[in-house]
Amino acid sequence: ECLRQRFDAHAEAMLPVIDEASIEFMVNARVPVSPLAMGHVPIDLDVFPMDNSGTRKEGVSMTYQGREGYSPIAGYVGNEGWCVACELREGKQHSQNEFRYVLERVIPRARRLTELPLLARMDSAHDALENRAGCTEADVDFLIKWNPRKQRIEDWLAYAEAMGVDIDTAALRVFSNAEGAYGSNVNMLVDSSAFGDEDELADAYEARKSFAYGRDGKAAQQGALLQ
Repeated sequence: ECLRQRFDAHAEAMLPVIDEASIEFMVNARVPVSPLAMGHVPIDLDVFPMDNSGTRKEGVSMTYQGREGYSPIAGYVGNEGWCVACELREGKQHSQNEFRYVLERVIPRARRLTELPLLARMDSAHDALENRAGCTEADVDFLIKWNPRKQRIEDWLAYAEAMGVDIDTAALRVFSNAEGAYGSNVNMLVDSSAFGDEDELADAYEARKSFAYGRDGKAAQQGALLQ
C-alpha cells in the first residue's frame, strides 16, 4: 500500500518519462513500421473493455460489454501494431471521452517512427467533429468505420444511380494525395502568407487531397465527390 501511494504521488512526473522511454526505445531499435498498399502508415485507435469483475479497484465500473472493469484507449502504429499509447479510463465512460487527447498524443509519436503519410483508423463510436478536426489540423488522413446496421443496400444503390456512378464509387470514403505525394501544402501557404483569400486555400486542399482510394487500393482523382 505504501509503494502504491508513492507511485500515485509521483505519477504525473513519471508518466512523461515512461512515455518518452517507450518511444525512444522503438526509435533506437529501428523497429519496422510498414505501410498499407496505398503508402500510408495506419494508426489504429480504439477502446477495449477490461473484465475486472469481483475486484474493488478504483475506477472499476460497468463497461459497454456489461462487465465491471476499465475501458482504456489504445493507439497502435503500422501493420505491425506497435502500441504507442494506452490510456486507462473508468469503465462507464463513453468511448469518445478523452479520445481527442489520446489522438493528439499518438500522432507525434507515430511521426517519430515513420516519415510516411499517416492514416488514422477509428471505430464508428468516434465519428465526432473534434476527431475529424484534429486529424485535419495535423494533416493526417482518416477513416472512420461506418456502422451499416440501420442502412439498406437499396438506398445506396439508389444514391449511386442518382450520382450516375457505380456502387463502389458511391461508397468511396478515403480521400488523400495521389500516389507518391504527401501533405496538403495548406500549412505552408498559411505560414508564408502566400495566398489571396480563403478560396485559394480550399482550391489548394482540393487539388492535393481529391484522390479517392477504393477497394483496389489505387488512387483516382474524384474532385466532384470530395466536394
